Amino acid sequence: MSFQLSPVLDSNKVFLVKRCELEGRLDPNYYKPLYKNIKNKIRSANTTDFLCNVADVLSGSTPAKSDYAKNETQYPIIKVSSYQKDFIDLSKVAYTHKIKSSIANAVKGDVYILSSAHQASYVGRFIKYLNTKPKENTTFVGELLCVRGLKNNSKYLFSLLNTEIYKTLINREKRGQTSHIYPKDIKKIKIPIPPKNIQAEIVAKMDKAYQHKKDKEAQAQNLLNSIGTYLLGELGIDLPEQTDNILKARIFTKKFSELEGRFDAHFHKLEFKNIEEKINLYRFESPKLKELFEINRGGSPRPINDYFTEDKNGINWIKIGDTKGVKKYIRKTKQKIKPEGVQYSRMVFEGDFILSNSMSFGKPFIMKTTGCIHDGWLLFRPITDKASKDYLHIILGSKLIYKLFQKQTIGGVVENLNIDLVKDIRIPLPPIEKQTQIAEHISQIRTKAKQLQTEAKTGLEQAKQEIETMILGDKNG
Repeated sequence: MSFQLSPVLDSNKVFLVKRCELEGRLDPNYYKPLYKNIKNKIRSANTTDFLCNVADVLSGSTPAKSDYAKNETQYPIIKVSSYQKDFIDLSKVAYTHKIKSSIANAVKGDVYILSSAHQASYVGRFIKYLNTKPKENTTFVGELLCVRGLKNNSKYLFSLLNTEIYKTLINREKRGQTSHIYPKDIKKIKIPIPPKNIQAEIVAKMDKAYQHKKDKEAQAQNLLNSIGTYLLGELGIDLPEQTDNILKARIFTKKFSELEGRFDAHFHKLEFKNIEEKINLYRFESPKLKELFEINRGGSPRPINDYFTEDKNGINWIKIGDTKGVKKYIRKTKQKIKPEGVQYSRMVFEGDFILSNSMSFGKPFIMKTTGCIHDGWLLFRPITDKASKDYLHIILGSKLIYKLFQKQTIGGVVENLNIDLVKDIRIPLPPIEKQTQIAEHISQIRTKAKQLQTEAKTGLEQAKQEIETMILGDKNG
């Protein structure tokens, strides 16, 4: 006699597991039907083995902050910040004092898995390959696990582990609130071992897919890089070449009458003067920003933690983190504050521009919702119909105006924009018809670049799906 659950229940949320199928863990997430289906699919492959029999799985070690050094004996260490592209970028390693000698050194062909992170959703999903020879004594941090092939199979393992089914299996092994993955857990994952010629075919397919992705991304970046040149060409502004490394640009004289209240050499760089002269001589208008916008600084109720709320009637609280991945419009925020906090902040409305005031300053965004901004933001509220919002977004975000924002930064470890000086920055303002033409053309460039970026991503994902089929057969079957 067998026991069955009602068919009206969601089988992904309520399901039965036989006692003989338990693997030393009792948490329900570990036994979702999805994992069982994947494991059954892997078992159906001709030949399989445990990962520990075809590779070493090694833990890294994160040194104490006091161990990092830049001026004594330098030992390279691969950090999570080296993890940005498809392959480990050795130009982004840090340097530390010698750490425990028992920690494994990195070698070419290592496969790295992100085993812990502040954002748990990334753990087990980011799998990278070290395709260049590292310097002697290069190690890796504790947030990474290293899978090192034992039978000249590292690239095959990288190709396999990067498929969605293996990312899912690795992700399954997270433990505890920290969502950490330990070597002992992934060592027991079963790996299909096809004939050498099939492994070589899989590696070739992935190499081709990564090259295709790289080419498409390069094409997209070239298009995006062309925007600045196109914009200056349409405005008829010809800027001189960068002169920072020329002696006369680094050592120059200035009349007292030209000092404008600032004595630091940065503020009076010849590069800034050349840009300002070009804009002042622009053949159409070159109004000051305060003639186009009402400009104010944001504010923050304090202590801010006392004002956060999850009430649906709360006021959107706009943070720099809300702009991650955002190109132009801010449509939502992660946090809200209580309505009584508004009096200590500054409200922004749909159609307003906001611009970061410090750190990564200068990038403009247009509001597609309402909310409050803290003092790390500047509000730019349009007050004229002589300029289109699309053009204003383009010109404020251009390298041309960014250079003038750089001029207005206040010295110190953290650069902050001086709001009074920002108000006096001039921008080139062609007739509205020309603004529209420029905005439409740049929009077409960005659309084409986005299309290329999408093609790069989908091409790689398709290759991964084809690899799953090569090894395991039709994954939907």
